[in-house]
Amino acid sequence: MECHAEYYMEPISHYLFLVKNQEGEVTFTYKSGPMCTTGFNKDIKLDDGSSCNAQLVSVERATVPEFPLIVEMKPQPDKAVQLIRVMHARKMNQYVSIPLIFGKKIA
Repeated sequence: MECHAEYYMEPISHYLFLVKNQEGEVTFTYKSGPMCTTGFNKDIKLDDGSSCNAQLVSVERATVPEFPLIVEMKPQPDKAVQLIRVMHARKMNQYVSIPLIFGKKIA
């Protein structure tokens, strides 16, 4: 999974990967740098009233064009990644969905 800034710098690189999976069913590995903050969050309540689990991946660098945030999601052998959506921090304690595009990015 790659999180891209298409045209401008995104100064706060805090992302939530919303999944139906339970903790331990999927390993999330940050691949685009040496260090990040992570945490699995159970039963996140969404604005529509539903809930899901979420993996936080947060880095202390901006996401800028040509330098995406890359996360590898690897399920346990008997499981599948059940990604719902990806959200990005808009302001303190508020996340918004970002578009998901499947396939390879075309330059």
